[in-house]
Amino acid sequence: MFRIARLFVTLGASRLGDLRDRAGHRIVFLAIIGGLGGLFAIFALAAITAALATWLGIVAALAIMSFCCFMGAVAAYFAMEAIDRRHRERLAQKAALQRRLSEVAVLAAFGDRQGRGLRTDRVVGFGLIAGALALLLLGSREDDDSDG
Repeated sequence: MFRIARLFVTLGASRLGDLRDRAGHRIVFLAIIGGLGGLFAIFALAAITAALATWLGIVAALAIMSFCCFMGAVAAYFAMEAIDRRHRERLAQKAALQRRLSEVAVLAAFGDRQGRGLRTDRVVGFGLIAGALALLLLGSREDDDSDG
């Protein structure tokens, strides 16, 4: 049983190392993409403002561009709120799953009040292994969602 537990610990450590390496590479490339995207946005806004200024005048062009930037900020705020709400829902589901797993582990280890509990080491070990496997699978599902 300890070999199986050691296997899960090794698998988790390996997975954590892979995630750390991947996150480091992603941060570097996302910083490059963000910097170049920011420069693109600055030049595009300047070009649009210049075109509007020749067509409508400088004050109207700046008013239109400031309104567009404000609406972009509002849209980003609502997108951030939607993502935060989804994250809170996932945390609540994960907490409920962990509560259920701990209740099952306690019942398996100590039994209920009528003495019908399962007190064998093998069943407790299988319960712990099933809980570890569920947490690994739950973690892999969240990792897959963050790629998109």
